[in-house]
Formats: sequence, structure tokens, C-alpha cells
Amino acid sequence: MVTGETNQHLMAFEVWYQCHRSARKCAGECGVSEDTVSRWAAKFGWHERADARDAEAFRLSEAAAIRKQAALFRKLTDVADSLLEHGIRFLDENGVRDERSAIMAIREAATIARVAQGIPSWIGTVMRESDEDLVRHYLESRSKVDDEHFATACEAAAPDDEEGWVR
Repeated sequence: MVTGETNQHLMAFEVWYQCHRSARKCAGECGVSEDTVSRWAAKFGWHERADARDAEAFRLSEAAAIRKQAALFRKLTDVADSLLEHGIRFLDENGVRDERSAIMAIREAATIARVAQGIPSWIGTVMRESDEDLVRHYLESRSKVDDEHFATACEAAAPDDEEGWVR
């Protein structure tokens, strides 16, 4: 409470705050003039108080959202780990007799793990592409694809020794 601020002022502040900081609405509900509400707001630092309250509410909601996201991440990670274990165990115990189910479990586990970690779906596609395809996609995205640019870009992207070049 600011020096000189009475219970009437505090109640008016709450009305003003709940009315989205409208002096007109607050004045009507509190039975005072708009000028009076505006003077009180300036004198008692209502804008700063409201800003601080808003910031604290935002901080608390962000913290709650982070806790909720962390709990979901833990659950998704547990599910992914379990699916991966089951798929690997199946392959270990049964060989490749019904690899479709095992592979589907492993793929699903990888997808869940990727989602839980916030990795976009296109990352897997990019990681499986050859260097030449990556260069071609880059050039296409830059609207410069033609054989000369492609060949030059491939030469520039190729390692000095051909051993590291994926074909």
C-alpha cells in the first residue's frame, strides 16, 4: 500500500484493474469521476502495480506451461523407450520372422522420441539424403538450379579426399 492510499483506493484499483484499466468503467462502478480515477492511478502507481501483476501472472503461467511440457516430455520419452525396448526384444527373441511389427515399433519409438525432443519431422528426411540431393534442394530453394550451378556447388561441397563423399 502506498502512503495515503486507503481501502477505498485499493478497492477502486481492483475495479480499475478488472475493467482492463478503464477509468471510465471504474468511475461508473465506484461512483467517482473519471478524473478522480485517473488522479488516483497516477498518484498511487496503479499502472506500475498492474504491470507488475501482469508480469507475475505471465511468469506463473509460463512456469506452469514449462512444467506441463516437461511432464509430457517425460511421458513421451518413457513411451518411446518402452516401444524401442519391445521392438528390440522382439527382434532378439524372434529374429526377423515378423520384422514388420518390430520395425514399426522401432519407427514409432523414434518418432515419439523426435517429437518429445522437439525435432522437426523433416530432419530425418534431410539426414538420409545424399550430399548431391542436399545441394540440389538448396539450389532449388534459391531458384538457381541448372547443371552449371549444380556441378559447381557439388565440387565445392565435396571433401578434398573422395573418401568422405556420399554418392
